[in-house]
Amino acid sequence: MNRSLIVMASAFAAAALTGCFSHTVDVKPVEVKPVHITLDVNLKVDKELDTYFDPAKSSGIDPEKNVSPRKQGEVDYSRDAMIRRYKARKETIADLKTRGIIGENSNGMLAFVTTKKEQESVVREENRDRRQLYKMIAEKNNQTREVVAARAAIRFAERAKTGEYLMQNGEWRKKQ
Repeated sequence: MNRSLIVMASAFAAAALTGCFSHTVDVKPVEVKPVHITLDVNLKVDKELDTYFDPAKSSGIDPEKNVSPRKQGEVDYSRDAMIRRYKARKETIADLKTRGIIGENSNGMLAFVTTKKEQESVVREENRDRRQLYKMIAEKNNQTREVVAARAAIRFAERAKTGEYLMQNGEWRKKQ
């Protein structure tokens, strides 16, 4: 009996002492930060750039769906009109790139690499259409024109042929 009384007293003392300790948990508010997902936007922008710069890739897209009857002055900025103009200039632009007269700059525009301004009106018209295209794609995808232009510049750099000029960090470099 003596032994069981000692065990009970010890258990009671242990229980009483554990009740004297307290533990507090500080719960700080959880900060929920917005998550920016750019992959989806880049895919949409890439797809729309392809419908302009490579109409053959847009076979699954209804051409009438993207027609935008925008006119500024006498220039028709509908998708079809811009594609027709692009196709008409494509060989001239490719030739100028091959000869190292123009290249793709980091803003998604064509620029002269040399002081030789051959076919300047073609380059100017192409850049005018590109600015309008980037603006249209930006509005459709809730982006800025600069974001779309930067994405286009990346696409042009990826697709440039060996020997064509690309602007990198403010300097012209031939693609290797």
